[in-house]
Amino acid sequence: KLLLQTQYSSDQILPQQRYRGVVDAFRRVVQEQGWASLWRGNSAALLRYFPNQALNFAFKDVYRDMFLPPSTSPRTRTHVLVGSVAAGAAGGATSLTLTHPLDVVRVRMGTDVGTDVATRRFVGVVQSLRVIAA
Repeated sequence: KLLLQTQYSSDQILPQQRYRGVVDAFRRVVQEQGWASLWRGNSAALLRYFPNQALNFAFKDVYRDMFLPPSTSPRTRTHVLVGSVAAGAAGGATSLTLTHPLDVVRVRMGTDVGTDVATRRFVGVVQSLRVIAA
């Protein structure tokens, strides 16, 4: 999917070598790069997912305490709903801000079409972060 979406902006894929669809992309990727290339970038996605969810839940509680401080007066349903939605949105935004670099690595590794390690720009998560940061 990533290759189909980014092939027109990639300097690694010449116009005459562009993929014609999902079936063509799948067949050619397996043929030219091997089965393992279908999983390239998945390690970054896994490394991003769990911290993202953990940070989301942790920050949601922090923001809920900010938006819905302990009160002696009764709260309305609307007040609790708005506070909870705001806490969830702020928690999600904070967790995505912290884990977004791993999503960039996932996309970069997934769209790198080198046929072997020597011709790829992005080989692993740490190396990809170093190349992107440079």
